[in-house]
Amino acid sequence: MKQQMGSALSVLRRIHEQLSLLRSSKTLPLSSEERSSVEALENELFRNEKWTEEDLQLFPIEQREKEVFAFLSGLRRHVV
Repeated sequence: MKQQMGSALSVLRRIHEQLSLLRSSKTLPLSSEERSSVEALENELFRNEKWTEEDLQLFPIEQREKEVFAFLSGLRRHVV
């Protein structure tokens, strides 16, 4: 039980980290296409209802992290 809860909380923490990175990217001079991408990624990570332990266990966090990092890597031109 504790291990499952710990795993679920780990996924939730990773989701919040990705959301924080995406929100920070909004401070950059993004194109309308980039802004749309940020919103789409945020929608994949953010839920209006509460997460359940089962939701978090089934959530594809590794895939979402790859998508977020790929997107953020494409923003390097804004910070260099």
